[in-house]
Amino acid sequence: MKNDLLHEIQWRKLLLKRLSSVKAVLKRDAAAEKKRNIEAKQLAAGYQDFDEAHEAFGWGDITLTQLDDIKAIFDNKDSSPAADALNCLSQMIGSVQGEITMLINDPDYRDEIISEGETE
Repeated sequence: MKNDLLHEIQWRKLLLKRLSSVKAVLKRDAAAEKKRNIEAKQLAAGYQDFDEAHEAFGWGDITLTQLDDIKAIFDNKDSSPAADALNCLSQMIGSVQGEITMLINDPDYRDEIISEGETE
């Protein structure tokens, strides 16, 4: 029973360790998307509407990527895929951390976990 419980805790800790590197990448990506969004807002401010921005694209004044970013601004899409993924991952990590805490604090197994920790 004690080994099963320790295994449950260990695999969750390993999962958290691996997810922390993914979280770091998503944080970086979300920051880059936020910066790009700010730049797109500044660029979009120069146009009355998307049609005007589309015309500027037609004249070669802006790139397709910039046009897509401007469209997202005019469509009121403030969220980004990386930010959404980061939020989801953060919730998952919180859930796993909660499970670890619950397992460690389970009164039926607490003494076994403490004694196992002392022997390691």
